[in-house]
Amino acid sequence: MTPSSCPAPSGQLRTPKVLVVDDDPLNLRTIERVFRRRLDMRLVASGEAALAVLDEGFDVALVDYTMPGMTGVELLREIERRSPGTARVLVTAHAHLPEVVAAHASGLAHAVLSKPWERDEILAWVEHLLSVASEPIERVPASG
Repeated sequence: MTPSSCPAPSGQLRTPKVLVVDDDPLNLRTIERVFRRRLDMRLVASGEAALAVLDEGFDVALVDYTMPGMTGVELLREIERRSPGTARVLVTAHAHLPEVVAAHASGLAHAVLSKPWERDEILAWVEHLLSVASEPIERVPASG
């Protein structure tokens, strides 16, 4: 699924506030360097650290799937529960894993981006998610 056909929001008055969660310091430094002029970012290295700052109010959470202590999917569940207005994006090199596929299919992850990520793809998704933020996001009930 790609947001490229969706128009970018017009007249956006503020910089999108994005929570970036990745346990790899090199990934965090790269993301900060690449996006610092386009996004208001809070970078954290664990799910626990993300939950500690969640009340700062984020438009979008970019969450790595593989982290010690708490997986990205577990973190997305907590973000959905504690901050339902935050759009949730899972970033992973393991998009084929059943847990990742299920998270996307159910709506827990509004998008799944593959590693290595592309700058324009991340920006396109952030803009797309912000453009639909005022629309209700329907969650498909989990079967079972």
